[in-house]
Amino acid sequence: MITGAGLTYPIDEKTTASCEDFSFEDGVTYIPYAKKDVFSLLSLAGVPFTAGSLSVDDVSRRFAPR
Repeated sequence: MITGAGLTYPIDEKTTASCEDFSFEDGVTYIPYAKKDVFSLLSLAGVPFTAGSLSVDDVSRRFAPR
């Protein structure tokens, strides 16, 4: 299971963007193009989260605003 809540990430030095909250059960999940921000976050390609929480199975991580 993968769950994200309140996740934000920087666009540039002064601007942040947020991703809608999501939760996926075990197995294959189709993510429509309209939710490409969720896919981008899940690729974890160097995304430095600035706030929110991300859980994968039983491992959770909270990100505090700076």
